Amino acid sequence: MRVKELEKKIEELGIDDLHYSLYGELKSDSIILYQNYNKWEIFYMDERGSRKQLGLFDEEEQACNFLYELLVKDCDERRKELASELDANSPWKGKTIKDLEQDLNKLKLRFKSELTYLEIFFFQESIVLRNENQKWNLYIKYLSYSNNKEMLIKTFIHEDTMCNFLYKYCLQKLDFEKAYFYVQ
Repeated sequence: MRVKELEKKIEELGIDDLHYSLYGELKSDSIILYQNYNKWEIFYMDERGSRKQLGLFDEEEQACNFLYELLVKDCDERRKELASELDANSPWKGKTIKDLEQDLNKLKLRFKSELTYLEIFFFQESIVLRNENQKWNLYIKYLSYSNNKEMLIKTFIHEDTMCNFLYKYCLQKLDFEKAYFYVQ
């Protein structure tokens, strides 16, 4: 595939363009595809501008295929990290969205709630929960200036399983943000 086709496929995955660059733009904390004369480079640029070479290719198609596989793998790993299930002894058994909203209030989290929709706001992203076709779909929405793309993370059939997962995720997210702002 070529760069234009790669761009469309990445869009379909719902990966925020903060995490990659396809046209050589040097962005920190991103994977970059860069055409250097007759070679195609793929590298990761960290927040300090240091590069980590991930691949060097003679052909555009080779580089694009490699980058696509790399992004798909990263996307799958993120989904697996977020995927956990309700265990049988959980205090969340039988809990509903209303119970979750009460707990979110106790955590002092900002959220917006409607009948079939819940959005919880964090520093650089929000978590969106929608009831679609008798299933609860959980999305991450990256709050960037260029777009607000949503990436499907997990689908739940049972409301209590979803509430348990989301509450645990919020606790982890709060711990991370506290540590982040403490370091800053």
